Amino acid sequence: MKKFFALFAATFTMLIFGINAHAQDGFMTFSHGDFLLNGQKIYEGEFHNYFNAEEFNTINGALQQRKAGKGLLIAGGLCAGIGLASWIGGACICTYADSQYDYYLGYCCAVSGVALTAVGSTMLAIGTPLYCIGNSRLKWAANNYNYRKEMTLSLAAGSSGFGLALKF
Repeated sequence: MKKFFALFAATFTMLIFGINAHAQDGFMTFSHGDFLLNGQKIYEGEFHNYFNAEEFNTINGALQQRKAGKGLLIAGGLCAGIGLASWIGGACICTYADSQYDYYLGYCCAVSGVALTAVGSTMLAIGTPLYCIGNSRLKWAANNYNYRKEMTLSLAAGSSGFGLALKF
């Protein structure tokens, strides 16, 4: 009898307060570097409210990866651009040089331009996959949030009367 009473009290308490595991408030997307839940931005301090531990760790790693990729893309683009300009400028100076000094100056500009272009291209080649993989991991976390099932237990009316309704 005591077990029956305890089971009845637990069921009644669950009905009053409700069970809501993985309560989802809506549809989540990852767009332009931000997580959006029904169009509202979710800040990094709120991630633990929406994601489990595995997803949270994935998100932190993906944010770092995306940030590193973005930095490499920006720095690589600048290096490659400056290097290309120096390379072309040095070639022009060498072509129209009036003295030996001008020729050596153009040669130095061209060689340093080639080196900078090579470094910039390498940074671009490394930064592109880092950025893309970080983005895809963040989109995975948003999609994983959307595919989780919501489970609720409530008292509901059915065709044959009232009863417990477990929705998932």
